[in-house]
Parts: sequence; C-alpha cells; structure tokens
Amino acid sequence: MKLPWKQKRLKREQQLQAQAAYKAIDIIKAKVPDSGRAIFVDCGFNTRAVFDHYYGALGDRFEYVGFEIQPSLWQAAKESQDYQTPSVDFIHAAVSDKADTLYYYEPRKWGLNYKGGASILSEKKDRTMDKVTSPIAAIDFSGFLAERFNQDDFIVVKMDIEGAEYPVLEKIIADGHLNYINLLFVEFHSQYLSPTPEKDWIETHQKVVQELDEKNLEYYDWI
Repeated sequence: MKLPWKQKRLKREQQLQAQAAYKAIDIIKAKVPDSGRAIFVDCGFNTRAVFDHYYGALGDRFEYVGFEIQPSLWQAAKESQDYQTPSVDFIHAAVSDKADTLYYYEPRKWGLNYKGGASILSEKKDRTMDKVTSPIAAIDFSGFLAERFNQDDFIVVKMDIEGAEYPVLEKIIADGHLNYINLLFVEFHSQYLSPTPEKDWIETHQKVVQELDEKNLEYYDWI
C-alpha cells in the first residue's frame, strides 16, 4: 500500500500525463485527414494508462500498435477485454535501431509509475538498474515503419523508451524514413544517460533535434 504522500504524488503525475495526452490528442484531431489510413503507434505503453487516453479519444478512426518490453505488462494488455477492435496490436518487443535479441534493464526500486523506467540502454542512470536475465526481441523501428506502412498513411508516433529514442531516431533519419511519421510525441532522456567514450548524450540530443527541425518533422515533447 502506498503512503499518502506517494499517493498524492502519483495522482499528480497521472494528472500531468493526462493533460499532456489531451494536448496531443487536440493536435492529432486537428491534423488527421478525413479519409485514408491513420495509425497511432505507442512505443512504450507500460500500464496503458496513457494509451487509453488516445484510444478512447481517437476511436476507430485509427489503427493502434503498442510496444512494451516488460512481459507482465504486455501480457496484461493482450488479455485485456478493454479493446474490442481487431485494429489494436500489442507487441512484446523492444523498439530499437536494429533487429536483434537483447537484454534490458529494470530499476531495482520502482518509482511512482509502476515499473516505469525500464530501458535497453545500460547507460540509464536515474535509478539503480539491474539487467533482466531473460532476453527480449528487438525490432528495427525504422524498418518496421517502412515494411508495415505506406508513406501516404497518416502515422502518429508516441515515443517514451527511456533513452533508446536517440539511436532509434538516428536510424530513422539515416534510412530516410522520417517521412513515414506525420506527428511525433517524444520524451527525451539525455539528462538521464551516462556519457560513454563513444557517446555524449547531450550532444546527441542536440544533433537529433537539429535533424528533426531541418527535416521539418512536426514533433512535440511528450511530457
């Protein structure tokens, strides 16, 4: 049972996430065309609390794809009776810059958000992270977009993947696949990543954002 002060903090965090989601929903509704295929892709749906806002507000105008690396959360989504349309596809895989089998890292102690913060990057430093012993499939998200969708589809991507957004977006840019995405809502995590000899994450963040601006991709900070 959470202590009262934690319950208040969790409620406040949930309120902020809901506010961010509905701001994004207003933008999406203003941009989505009246006809043609429309897809909402949630990279990191966790407990689905945020996903449910989009699903409830956007309705059957959209197809939905959700990725989650934590098996218990993915299984709960697959078994849920809350989604009665065949256009919802929950995938148990890590969103990555390459197709692979890899290990991910979970916080040793959970924060307010149940199991929030799991990452495929060992550089994640905001909490003490432990390597999960069971490997998980990773998908090349850039390739996934090009293989599954068409460039004239209206595609919205919400990306909260705890630092992996940088290699994923770098790969999408390098492949020339940014034009598959019409709207991007992304939470950046450079401040939570330890630098390595190969990577200065603050510098990487600046380069990625500059590329997004130069390519005229309409993107928003998720929260």
